[in-house]
Amino acid sequence: VHMIWDSVPWKNDLARFAKALDKRKAQLRWTQVSSARLEQEFFFSAFAIRKLIEAKKLSDEVLKVTIKANEHKPVGRLVDLMNWHKIDKLYDLERHTTRHFLLEAYCNQIIHSFIFIPVLQENAEGLMGIYVSSDREKGKGLFYFDLEDIKKMLEYVASDDIGYGEMFRSSSTNEIMIIHQKRIVE
Repeated sequence: VHMIWDSVPWKNDLARFAKALDKRKAQLRWTQVSSARLEQEFFFSAFAIRKLIEAKKLSDEVLKVTIKANEHKPVGRLVDLMNWHKIDKLYDLERHTTRHFLLEAYCNQIIHSFIFIPVLQENAEGLMGIYVSSDREKGKGLFYFDLEDIKKMLEYVASDDIGYGEMFRSSSTNEIMIIHQKRIVE
């Protein structure tokens, strides 16, 4: 794991992406290019969060955050490279259960997404959320994440500031082990 010395630039980028989601809610025109850019932005934000997690730059409170998703079960057809975009034929979009993803698990869904489909308002304007499923989970379910929930989670991560931590050096590996890191509460 390569370390991040200063987490502020990474968190600032997450804050910018969260703010940019407001513009996506009002976006009127969607092209293949704008859809691809959106997927890239989600990927880069998930990568940044995972990098911050691995570098131990997030507090215990942030690591315990969950984000809600609607889980749609498959209807029996195998999801593959030729049909991944036909989610209405592959998953039961009429029914769902609620599932809560820890921050790292959410990031893994995005980073390893086999399915990534923006969900627009009925008039094909404005982003409402995303359907996503990783290569490992595509046979188990499709997950809908609401844009507002994603935005709040990104803002919370971006505002994280560790004020206190405890660590020790392992006698067996000689590595520094972090016991916990507490968030500064404003």
